[in-house]
Amino acid sequence: MIVIEQKKNSIPVLILAVVFIFSALSKSVNMDSFASEVLLYIEEYLPSVFLSFYKECAFIVCSVEMFVALLLLNRCFVLVALYISLILLLGFVFITGINLFFPSMFGSIESCGCFGEVIHFTPKASFVKSVLMWLYAGVLVVIQTKKKCSTTLFKMIRDRYLYLCLFLCVLPSLYSLIFLEKIDNGFYLGGYILLCLLIVCGVFILNVFVKPNEQSQACLGYAMARKRN
Repeated sequence: MIVIEQKKNSIPVLILAVVFIFSALSKSVNMDSFASEVLLYIEEYLPSVFLSFYKECAFIVCSVEMFVALLLLNRCFVLVALYISLILLLGFVFITGINLFFPSMFGSIESCGCFGEVIHFTPKASFVKSVLMWLYAGVLVVIQTKKKCSTTLFKMIRDRYLYLCLFLCVLPSLYSLIFLEKIDNGFYLGGYILLCLLIVCGVFILNVFVKPNEQSQACLGYAMARKRN
């Protein structure tokens, strides 16, 4: 059984969602640049088998971050999203920790690329930030598991919102890979911002104005089923 909250998403959960959205979009706006950062980490700290797939790895990181953020906006998926975020952030803690404490002979990689080219962190700041975010997500997991409403993973898999998020989370990165080098920078950036606004605002409106009643009914149904069992 997976525990989910009955009330609207708490501010702490929304804060984590916003951080993941900002992180994903600030990286995917220039996938070539982020892929170059990923390549540096693979060359220094990861098995060479990943060298041929560094762009795919960059694509997956951005998409998973966006996927987690979109799930966090729907209360029926909060705990699942938090578990995924714990795994993702643990990976960030691992790679930034190796870069800080066990650098290569050339020294630590200066930029982690966590927020693309928007914000740059030192190796130490990158590690501390990753640890704090992992601890923050862990606290949210503890809080969410104390809620009373429950559902099964099977019922979540049947929810169309899950597949909507899977579709939407890859669009910013795909847009960057397809159009970054093919259209004028102004048109590219305008299209990217419009796409991101449509995704984020559309999902937010869906969860705030369209889905609340369905989510409440689902939570009530899951709780009643649990009592009968």
